[in-house]
Amino acid sequence: MKTFVQLRRMLPLGLQSFTEIRQRNLIYVDKTRYLYQLAMTSQPQLLTRPRRFGKSTLVSAFEELFLHGVAPYDGHDSYFKGLEIEQLWPQVPENDGPFYVLHLDFSELLQNCK
Repeated sequence: MKTFVQLRRMLPLGLQSFTEIRQRNLIYVDKTRYLYQLAMTSQPQLLTRPRRFGKSTLVSAFEELFLHGVAPYDGHDSYFKGLEIEQLWPQVPENDGPFYVLHLDFSELLQNCK
């Protein structure tokens, strides 16, 4: 059994990159069902949540999903391997693309506005 200190080191503190979290085998709560549901809606989505609620990680996961899907590529497994979306995404018609992700990063906006 892992100690508290060992588990704490597995938390993705300060990381926003979905692929880096999965590469480093850090703790990731699988909410990819919602990723699928958001991708399948035809309505525009505005994600407004407080700071540190995972919005940037969600957008990073969308980028990975829309770029590479859930199949293995470049000699390694998909970063979605073992996650719920791996079973859901193959149902998406293949020729619907391209998908675009608009990622606006305001994290340093106030620091640069002087």
